[in-house]
Amino acid sequence: MKENVIRGFLCILGILDIIFGTISLYNWLASILPIHLSNVEAVFNIVVPGDLGYSIAIITVGSLSLASAYWGLNNVKGIAALFLSSTLAVGLLGLQLLIATANVCDTVILKWSNEAVEYNPLNDVLRIEVIVGLVFLPILKYSTKILEETGILRK
Repeated sequence: MKENVIRGFLCILGILDIIFGTISLYNWLASILPIHLSNVEAVFNIVVPGDLGYSIAIITVGSLSLASAYWGLNNVKGIAALFLSSTLAVGLLGLQLLIATANVCDTVILKWSNEAVEYNPLNDVLRIEVIVGLVFLPILKYSTKILEETGILRK
């Protein structure tokens, strides 16, 4: 029962990641191609950037989540895919939090130099990699525990 719930949850997360990655890829193509496509700024108030690197990373997280759900948690491939997807998602969370911190520091420095600055920190925090990274934090802990129990990962 517990494994089926986790597998269903991973399917939902994987599909959402692939959808957001595809929208990001579309936004990137819309920004570089001269055919005047309109960008998708946000989906459900979640900012979707037009970034090729971001779209590749988030599509990879989604694909690995789907692979883990497909193989299951009783299979080494499934556990490895779960560990890799959660590690990548938490890494993207850390990277985005570093970017948000740098943007806050940049805003403070510009305010000290009497520059007019408009900055909304929610634009840095309400991004899919932050939300997915927070969701994947307990999954990373769980997958690490499974890998330690099986002896694949040592303490």
